[in-house]
Amino acid sequence: MFGMLALGEGLYVVQAIIGVMMALNGASPARGIVHYLYGVIMIIAIPGIYLFTRGRNGKSEALLYAMMAFFLAGIAFRAMTTAYE
Repeated sequence: MFGMLALGEGLYVVQAIIGVMMALNGASPARGIVHYLYGVIMIIAIPGIYLFTRGRNGKSEALLYAMMAFFLAGIAFRAMTTAYE
């Protein structure tokens, strides 16, 4: 399970790096700071829930990870909608 979390976190970081490179080249999202806020939330959510559960993998922790994944799916969708006018 933790391998998938690391993979997901890695993808969020790669996406953030691409976004920073685009911003440095003059591209910016339509709604500005809100899009960046969603990116920061996505990057800190997985390590935050991992620290909160102290790396355990019982049933209650799996439920927390599932709720966090559902939340991040919503944040990802919302981030996509703030990127366009």
